[in-house]
Amino acid sequence: LGDNAVVNQDYTFAEITYKQALSKEYRNHKTNYALASLALWQNDNETAAFYFKRALEKNPSPFAYEGLARSFADREKVFDALFVLKEGLTHFPTNGELQNNLAYFFVRTQAPDSALFYYQKALSNSQQPAVVAANLRAFWTKFGSPAQQADALQSNDTYKTPPIVTGK
Repeated sequence: LGDNAVVNQDYTFAEITYKQALSKEYRNHKTNYALASLALWQNDNETAAFYFKRALEKNPSPFAYEGLARSFADREKVFDALFVLKEGLTHFPTNGELQNNLAYFFVRTQAPDSALFYYQKALSNSQQPAVVAANLRAFWTKFGSPAQQADALQSNDTYKTPPIVTGK
């Protein structure tokens, strides 16, 4: 019922039905993940973090680790996000999306060596290598020497890089 309500954009009813489902099993991964996602859509990062943590208790998933990291990052808790992603990689060591997100947070904390390490791992493990390639290109333009910056901008990698979108 909750999923159907989300599809129909009746988020209030979705939240009610998901919470009713939690009364039967409070650690249900799908239900906690759905409530966390609803909270993120409403910019309620604290509630989202609560439900993502509960989703991780019983059946961890890379998506829940990413969501929890996002809920921390949106509140400028970058180091908490880093720790969550590192924990996620202990459960899913070859998940390219977790590696890519971890690299991104290492860029934000001015740790380029660690960022490069995780971007390179993510490039071979990600289900969307074009996203990682774009992030790696941005990494080199920020941290590289002038020659590396020029090379990154001229790079013709084998990934179909998504177009750059300007504006808000």
